[in-house]
Amino acid sequence: MNQTSTLQIPSIEKNNNRSKTTRQTNTLLKAFFRDRQSLDSGLANQNANITIGTLNIQNIKGNSIYLQTILKSLDILCIQEHWILSLEKDIIKNINNDFISYVKSVDDDDPIIDHKAIRGYGGTAIFWNKDLEKSIIIMPDGKNRIQVITINSSPSKTCLVNVYMPSLQVAGDLEYKDTTDQISKIIEKYKDSYKTIICGDINASLHRDNRRGDQNLKGFMINNNLSLANRYPTAPTFFHHNGKNESAIRKLNTGKASDENGIVSEHYIHAIDVITDEITDIINQIFEELDVPQSLKNGILIPDLKKGKDKTIPGNYRGIVVTSIFSKIFETIIKDRLEPKLFPSQNTLQRRFTEGA
Repeated sequence: MNQTSTLQIPSIEKNNNRSKTTRQTNTLLKAFFRDRQSLDSGLANQNANITIGTLNIQNIKGNSIYLQTILKSLDILCIQEHWILSLEKDIIKNINNDFISYVKSVDDDDPIIDHKAIRGYGGTAIFWNKDLEKSIIIMPDGKNRIQVITINSSPSKTCLVNVYMPSLQVAGDLEYKDTTDQISKIIEKYKDSYKTIICGDINASLHRDNRRGDQNLKGFMINNNLSLANRYPTAPTFFHHNGKNESAIRKLNTGKASDENGIVSEHYIHAIDVITDEITDIINQIFEELDVPQSLKNGILIPDLKKGKDKTIPGNYRGIVVTSIFSKIFETIIKDRLEPKLFPSQNTLQRRFTEGA
């Protein structure tokens, strides 16, 4: 968001297996691309690229696999809303052994002891590849919404600011202005020796109508003489990572019998805004560990009388198993992922129970 000059990192060990071409990840909110010149004996006088990305991950526990994929294409990643509390920070630090992390949580000043009893929220973190370890310094600036690191780049050093701006709908103007004031002080502090890059979830837009938050952001940029990074996207950049899970919940049939836990489809449908993230966590864990819990395999066996048959004869009944509602969500997600792969190669003579065949 500020200066867009070349970012060159001296004296850094670089893995020869990593791509030295510009790498871009479309699902990132914003990305900053800078070239660097490695001065290692093995890579002397060779150009290499450093890629900096930023992403609002909305629950790092439930999206750890997605994060691993993102990190493969980046050197530095700033994330917001990891939802990890202060006593859980080791979860982030152990996500990828090739990266170092710097984490801030909402309860750093007053850690929540019983952190397992509640779901976390907010929080920021910065990941950088271990190749950059000697060139990055963590700075103490900013409260829990702001992180600052400096990068020993050339021709001038770089100050990278990661911020999760408050939502105006929740916090109002005062907290938003307080956060921008903190950033302004950081810019002023480092302006003589560093070029500043600001990235993160700004919770406002420069390419939308003149809403209050948008006006505040534009004023902040003007006051600090900031400019947009190269290739800054103007199209919407928010993608809900829970789209498939929400779709699976909405596909549940209503008006059916409850499962062995007394749960019916309507419970999930009416609570979709509250439970989707938790369902995502559980299903991602199942995929990651390749272990389906026994509770999803259980069901209630109910006798169902065959049409037009005498109900006094036991042989006229067929067994119907009422399975867990959660397992139906899980099966729907798998079905939606497998069908596009299976249908093109499916024999037309085997489509008796294929939807739309």
